[in-house]
Amino acid sequence: MGAQPFGIGAYGVPTRYREVVLTVPKCDDWFFIRVSGAHVMSKPFLGVGWAFPVAADDNRAIQLAEYEESVRQSIWIVLGTAKGERVMRPDFGCGIYDLVFEVNSASTAGRVAQEVQDALLYFEPRIDVLDVQVNAGGDSGEVLLITIEYQVRATNNVFNLVYPFYLERSPA
Repeated sequence: MGAQPFGIGAYGVPTRYREVVLTVPKCDDWFFIRVSGAHVMSKPFLGVGWAFPVAADDNRAIQLAEYEESVRQSIWIVLGTAKGERVMRPDFGCGIYDLVFEVNSASTAGRVAQEVQDALLYFEPRIDVLDVQVNAGGDSGEVLLITIEYQVRATNNVFNLVYPFYLERSPA
């Protein structure tokens, strides 16, 4: 079967090929396009929710985080939560807090990178983690700077985030 002839599809959107299925409401709220099996979604798919930390905006309403900002804040929440910290979801969080008393070494940096990669893979399905790098920061090496490069799946936009992780040091 060849391509369909030119015609008008749903909502008055012209269709040209059999592989193209368009479902586009006449508004900017949400759209879904399938082109030869590839899915492209608009930003509202990323979600809108309460901002973190919870605060009021200028109109005394709860401040909201939208789209990519919602994803960024979700990453911070995952990384900032130790496993076992949430009572009803003991598996939620990142295992880097099990390493807080480790010595700052290449082995620790590798373990931190792996824990971050695993946590984001499991708890943030809206992104693809492209790279995680861990570098020593601070004057005495008590800070690990976790640099995360990620791609938002719905928009294919690439972002990076630097998360500081503090190792506990005993007084010398």
